[in-house]
Amino acid sequence: MKLIIISLCLLTTFLAPVLAVCHACFNHVCYTRKKVFEGAQLSGQIVIDRMDNFLHLHYKNMKNTDYTVLVDLNFNTIKLRHLPIGYSFARAINQFTGEVYFSGNRGIYKYNTLSRTTEPFDHFDKTIWHMQFKDKLYFAEYQKPGLYYIENNRTVCISALADYVIDDFIVDKFDDIYFTSDYLVYRLKKDFKKPFLFSNILYSLSTDKDGNAYFLETNARTLYYLDYSRDVLVEQGMFDEGTVVFRMVFDVSNNIIYCDASDDKVYLLYPNYARCSLTKKVVNTN
Repeated sequence: MKLIIISLCLLTTFLAPVLAVCHACFNHVCYTRKKVFEGAQLSGQIVIDRMDNFLHLHYKNMKNTDYTVLVDLNFNTIKLRHLPIGYSFARAINQFTGEVYFSGNRGIYKYNTLSRTTEPFDHFDKTIWHMQFKDKLYFAEYQKPGLYYIENNRTVCISALADYVIDDFIVDKFDDIYFTSDYLVYRLKKDFKKPFLFSNILYSLSTDKDGNAYFLETNARTLYYLDYSRDVLVEQGMFDEGTVVFRMVFDVSNNIIYCDASDDKVYLLYPNYARCSLTKKVVNTN
């Protein structure tokens, strides 16, 4: 079978059968993208409800009207459900109950997928920038130092992070916290008293369905996973040339859903099982 070679950079080359489309190459396998949302300006986090296969996001239409919606990924065509709130930004989901948390201009709201109702939740004196649910709800405020969690109706500031203005963060399967602050990536290991510099390269952060940590080097379009046994970053693969990933989540099958800033569309990547070549570059952590 003839092969064509699509060069994406000096280090990474895609090799695929003539009819295959390689929108990304992960672990030597080509992935094709499927459009799941388009036609509007996106902002804020995207999150995936892995029980129901719903993608939650916010968009603004051509008339500058805000909408918070879920995208039902169980159909071949785009199906939206509008939530009873306009603007939202930060988002998190309890994957065991399906409860969705999101921030408005001020405060946090909670959405019940079954009853399709929204209710005020907490912190209406704060502007919430980023959230994640990992056994409890974690959040960071907009341009203010500190990382917090809410547990048993009590809000706790993580004392080790009280002086850091946090732009992005994840909590992994070991309850270690990775976060970006002042264009650097830090790690606060569970039960440690202070964080340490993890990388001086700025990555976008994500976790897969099993809580494994992933790091996206946006400018290079390269995705790394953390090899926990060696504590190094290993190249998972690369997105196609021209792709500008600014939000990314993993679905229940660990396929990637991402927002592409180059065309304001959201895509799901799925394997087409053509083969591609990678360098599997390893990056040491600090």
